[in-house]
Amino acid sequence: MSFVINGERFDDRLIEDELAYLKKHYGEKLSEEEYLKIAGNLLALARENVVVRILFEAKTLEADPVIEFGEIQEEFKKMIDSFGGFAAFYERFDKSEADHQDLMENIEKSLKVEHFIQSICGEIKVTAEEVIGETKRLRDEGLSFQDADAETIRRSVEKIVRERKKNQILKNYKSDLRKKAVVSFL
Repeated sequence: MSFVINGERFDDRLIEDELAYLKKHYGEKLSEEEYLKIAGNLLALARENVVVRILFEAKTLEADPVIEFGEIQEEFKKMIDSFGGFAAFYERFDKSEADHQDLMENIEKSLKVEHFIQSICGEIKVTAEEVIGETKRLRDEGLSFQDADAETIRRSVEKIVRERKKNQILKNYKSDLRKKAVVSFL
C-alpha cells in the first residue's frame, strides 16, 4: 500500500512506523483505560504526523539553507564532547568511524531544518509582562524558584515563553502547509 502527497507516492511503512511509535509513546504514558480511549484515533494521528513531516521536509529542501562546513564540524564536536569523546559516542550508538559521513550528513540536515525554522519564526520577542505571567503560572503549578537568582529565573522563563511562541508559529505554518496539500491514501 502507499499514499500520495501532491502527486508523489510514499510507502505506507512510514505511517506504520509512526503508528508503532505512537502506540509505544502513549502506551507508556497513559493508563490502559486512557490508552483504549484514544487507540482508535492513533492511525489518523500517525497519518497526519507523517504527511506534515513530509511537507515540512520538502519546504526545507526547497529553501535549501546554506550550512557552512565549520558549523557542521562545530555541532559534531559538541555532540562528541557531550558523550565524553569519540569512543564513548560511537559505543553508545553502536556506530563506528565508518558511519562518520552519514552522521555528518544527518547533522547538516538537522542544521538546515533549524535554519529554516529560524527563517519562518524570525526573532521572537518576549515582553516583561509575558515573563511575569509565565512566572506566576509556573508558581501556581508548584514550581519553586527558591535557590535561583532573579536573572536566572527571568532567562529561564523567557526561554519557555519564546519556545512556546515558536511552537505556535510552526504549528500554524504546518497547518497552512497541510491545508494546501493534496493527499490520498490508497
